[in-house]
Amino acid sequence: DHGATVRRSNYRSLTLASVGVVADLQYADEASACGRSYRDSVHKASLAARDWRDSGCYLAVNLGDTIDRKARGRVQQLRTVLGPFSCTPACPPVIHVLGNHELSTVPRPALRAELGWDAWIASSEVAVSEADACYCCVPLPDQEGACAWSVIVLDTYDVAASALAYPDGHPKRVLAAELLQKGKRAGIPCFCLHDELNGAVGTEQLAWLRRALQWLRERRRRAVIFSHAALWPRVTRYRDALCLNWEKVSTQIRAQPTCDDAGLRGV
Repeated sequence: DHGATVRRSNYRSLTLASVGVVADLQYADEASACGRSYRDSVHKASLAARDWRDSGCYLAVNLGDTIDRKARGRVQQLRTVLGPFSCTPACPPVIHVLGNHELSTVPRPALRAELGWDAWIASSEVAVSEADACYCCVPLPDQEGACAWSVIVLDTYDVAASALAYPDGHPKRVLAAELLQKGKRAGIPCFCLHDELNGAVGTEQLAWLRRALQWLRERRRRAVIFSHAALWPRVTRYRDALCLNWEKVSTQIRAQPTCDDAGLRGV
């Protein structure tokens, strides 16, 4: 399923707005292995783009892991799998969420540029102050142009241990290491497998999320929240790709119960 639909909670189930969704394309110019058909991802991206167009989606969200870690250091492979989204006529604009595979292959500054994050920051309804941010809040108008919904995209690798995310000594990389060590000592499953799978929402992003949810509540807006890593342990299969500070994030969301109506994640 490449799309998600927001509907009224009445018997007619009238569609209010449609958002295209795809996750974990994990493209690499490599032969198929371990049940993954890496090169087929470009075709799957084309199918998704056409489906979103034909379904009349206002916008789409790619939930991350767009390329596989086997594509290490090859920005051109990222451009290849992103191509269908820009080349398909009338494809809606796509917000590309950062996943752990991207941050295992492409440095974060180059990744932000390739995924077009400066434009999404500029169009965010709630101002974003961090220069290297990959999170935003954008409106989701209904078919008549009214706006009762917004899309919030979170960066669950804002704090990350990957050397391609931040250089040695960077506060966010240091914090990631501290969170990982604390979780490993406690024996928490999601902290004990692969360090690069794990990331967290940073302090400034948490403060921004609080402002965004309050801003939406004041305007009687509802929100759909998107992220790559899960924000609740119960929705993960192995509890091995969980936002490291999911409790803080979910607390922020629960504090504004009239806003959060759905949450979608990748992994």
